[in-house]
Amino acid sequence: KSGGMIHAAPALAGKTLVFGSWDGAVYALDAGSGKQLWRYQTETEQKTSTLFGVQAPPLVDGDTVYIGSRDAYFYALDLASGKMKWRYNGKGSWVISGAVADARHVYFGTSDTNLLVGLEKRTGQPLFEHDTKVWTYATPVLAGGTVYGASMRGELFALDAANGRLQWAWRTPESLADDFGLLDAKSGKFDSKRLFEGPQSMLASIEHVKRLGAFISTPAWHDGQLIAVTADGRILFFR
Repeated sequence: KSGGMIHAAPALAGKTLVFGSWDGAVYALDAGSGKQLWRYQTETEQKTSTLFGVQAPPLVDGDTVYIGSRDAYFYALDLASGKMKWRYNGKGSWVISGAVADARHVYFGTSDTNLLVGLEKRTGQPLFEHDTKVWTYATPVLAGGTVYGASMRGELFALDAANGRLQWAWRTPESLADDFGLLDAKSGKFDSKRLFEGPQSMLASIEHVKRLGAFISTPAWHDGQLIAVTADGRILFFR
């Protein structure tokens, strides 16, 4: 039993099961017996709050666990011991996205700082920080030297995995129309006054974000196709 809600899928590496909890901790268990091998506590320990905790799914790559937290850090932990190797400062932003990795780098999205980030796996030093304009909750997809991202403003985009250069971007027609005026015309970011202030409730604002064709779920890659699902219920296929 962990100290909080478990939001995301665990990762299985050999006989080790790794997961995060809303108590702000990352756990490793023996997958056969359930015995706890280690517990790593991130900056904030919570029992009832929904503002902090580890919501992101872990990625196990070799001897390292990569995982983001709502404490605004992205962590690299030793798989065997749970000790921190390094952490990336998210500058106050939740890191809800999962991560993907290639031979040298690890990639993930941030929330309030609106970034898709590439880091050196060994040191945690930034390779690039791509401005996504809005929250990026979906885990990126890595295929053929390209990182594919999906953001909450209904945008899919492709970056060169080696340097973060934008290769292409596509937005849903609903996002371009933006009938409720959620997006600032100059910056492309969410208009915070329109989104959070006024007579509408938070739930109503979320409904308007969904109607942009927001991407929240992680896309998939299959046989040369990028497959993405929108928050308003569509499945889109790209070649």
